[in-house]
Amino acid sequence: MKTRFFLPLTVALVLISFGTVALADDIKSVSVILDPWPPYSVGETNKPPTGGYFVDVCQEAFSRLGVEANIMLYPWKRCLKSIQEGDSDILLGVTKTAEREKFMTYSDPVVVDRVVFFYVKEKYPNGFTWENYGDLKDLAIGTTAGYNYGEEFNAGVKEQGIKLDEGESETKSFEKLAAGRMDLFVCYEISGKYWVNAHDDLRGKIDVAEKPVLAEMPFYLAFSNKGKALPLVPKLNEVLAAMKADGTTDKLLGK
Repeated sequence: MKTRFFLPLTVALVLISFGTVALADDIKSVSVILDPWPPYSVGETNKPPTGGYFVDVCQEAFSRLGVEANIMLYPWKRCLKSIQEGDSDILLGVTKTAEREKFMTYSDPVVVDRVVFFYVKEKYPNGFTWENYGDLKDLAIGTTAGYNYGEEFNAGVKEQGIKLDEGESETKSFEKLAAGRMDLFVCYEISGKYWVNAHDDLRGKIDVAEKPVLAEMPFYLAFSNKGKALPLVPKLNEVLAAMKADGTTDKLLGK
């Protein structure tokens, strides 16, 4: 008869934990990617970023971990594909969806923004108001390809049969909005207001609907499930918590 040896569960968990720590301590550098998205990430595609909220938070966090973060800017769809295939370690500034969770492991939230409707004041001089998705079904509404606006938005659009004008970038969609080629543009509030304020000819002409599409949209660092950096997630979460507690995150975000 063969004798079988079983480790007590607590011992096994301790050994697994030490193994994870050892792997995390062995990681000296990671590849981090995101798309150009002022003010969160500033710079040109296929080059390292020159700044941005997400970039600053990421650099500070990995500096505290003693890990070099090699950050590059790529088109959004390429970013998602690179993380899915394990060609890059971390995608910065990403939201959660059920599909993405199949190939990403998320950190704790880094930033929380709102999803809102932008509109042209001249078209809606008294402001744009809406109560439900039935109010939107006859309007031309723009979105950005590959962006996540929340399950409630997706369900409302589907239920009402709303046709969306999906643009390749926020810039293209804002240009259409300003030209009167759409009624509303769905966008994250911080990046949208940054874009409007950066254009002198549009500042004061485009505004945000009071009722948000989604009141809170968290953004995360997402680790490729095929990448080498996955063991860093617990340590990174500790660092992110410390940065929030000591005020560093708010300072970097300009709050």
